[in-house]
Amino acid sequence: MSDEADIKAGVESAGQESQQLCSQGNFLKALQVAVAAPSGSKEAAVRDQAATAVAAVIGNIKDADVAKILGDLTEQQRDALMKYIYRAMSLNQNCTKLLQWHEKLYEKDGAGIIMRSLVDRKING
Repeated sequence: MSDEADIKAGVESAGQESQQLCSQGNFLKALQVAVAAPSGSKEAAVRDQAATAVAAVIGNIKDADVAKILGDLTEQQRDALMKYIYRAMSLNQNCTKLLQWHEKLYEKDGAGIIMRSLVDRKING
């Protein structure tokens, strides 16, 4: 199996697992799984699929729970989340909800999270 095939399989697996966790109401774990999906694919469709999975999880989380969930994520997970948010917004995936999360991430981590997201090409390619 090639690296690209491994990344694609990992993204598909993470998407399915995060959907299952959402259906069980375990939104924190679903988000952690979704943002941990392999990144760095050369295929835009695979990067889009990963971002769509993250956006789907975000869409299931109540606004009142955002701060708590962000507090339970590591800095590395929040950085990956911000990258996926940018990717999902470029796909017109529930932009209103994504912008709310963007704002909360900015409040928590400052401008550094935006800079780290924009310079890392693994997810946003």
